[in-house]
Amino acid sequence: MPQLCAYVTSKNANIIYQYKVNGNGILQAMPQPEVSAELPVSLTLLPGGKHAYVMNDRPKTHLEGALTLYSLNAQGVLQSDDYKVHPGKESCAMTIGEGGKYAYVVSPSDNALVSYQVDTDGHLVLISSQVRTQDYPVTVIAEPIGKYLYTINYEDNSLSQFRRDGAGRPTPLSPSYVNTGANPTAAVLHPLGQHLYVVNAGDATVSHYSIGKDGQLSSSPSPVATGQSPADIAIVPSGKFAYVTNFGSGTISQYSLGPDGSMTPLKHSFISVEEEPNSIAMHPDGTFVYVTHTKGNFISQFKVGSDGALSSLSPATIPVNHVPETITVGTILGV
Repeated sequence: MPQLCAYVTSKNANIIYQYKVNGNGILQAMPQPEVSAELPVSLTLLPGGKHAYVMNDRPKTHLEGALTLYSLNAQGVLQSDDYKVHPGKESCAMTIGEGGKYAYVVSPSDNALVSYQVDTDGHLVLISSQVRTQDYPVTVIAEPIGKYLYTINYEDNSLSQFRRDGAGRPTPLSPSYVNTGANPTAAVLHPLGQHLYVVNAGDATVSHYSIGKDGQLSSSPSPVATGQSPADIAIVPSGKFAYVTNFGSGTISQYSLGPDGSMTPLKHSFISVEEEPNSIAMHPDGTFVYVTHTKGNFISQFKVGSDGALSSLSPATIPVNHVPETITVGTILGV
């Protein structure tokens, strides 16, 4: 029977916390509440709900980061497959393309995008390595149909854009990049796949881009303001509302999205949450939102109102023993 689960990485503690999500949207620790993982940076679920990949930061004693494969049992518990690959010096983020057929990883220190084909057992077959991006890519996004890829490049304030060929190999579009705001840190696609939103931590804005039929990005006239040091962004599956965590101001900005993808602050443009909100994840049906807080060591959980406004669940927060960083929510089938 499918299980809705959540996973929270804590790099400093070498732990991934594991939760069930009940029918009221509340996170409940699994009987096995945590699993060990070496310097976990993020976790990505493979479509089908049977496997997950964990990005591992580079230990001081190693020259490369790693990408580790886990199986998920029927209860959603992570189980290491004792299998890993090494995409580059500093593996940072990954995305899955074409419904789980391909995987793409960015390595910031290498300024590179690495591509894999995904086998039925979750193992990765290298397609292309070290495809050049702009400086210091920190996020990679796959356009839903799978034809185009985009990397968010923190140090030179840009978005690299690629076309994927029939074998999954990315090649740069022309032009190969477009500009963003200062220090882009996160991005999300509109559920309909026609718009891309980029969070710019350096100037506290969100940039909005339309995606053309040829994959080319065109930016909207002016970015939308956020709170201080925005960190992450999520959109409800209906595409009507978006939320941005503001690490520096302890708030979550709330927006409505128009038919043209434009962002408009809600009547109550933000809610105060304190304690450095960081990663944000959306419940698959769009009714609940979850946020990690790197100061105070907790996860906050919210209900999405019919008008898009967030309100705290009860309990409003879930304590964790160590600094929570990224959070991932998804449906698990198990193996």
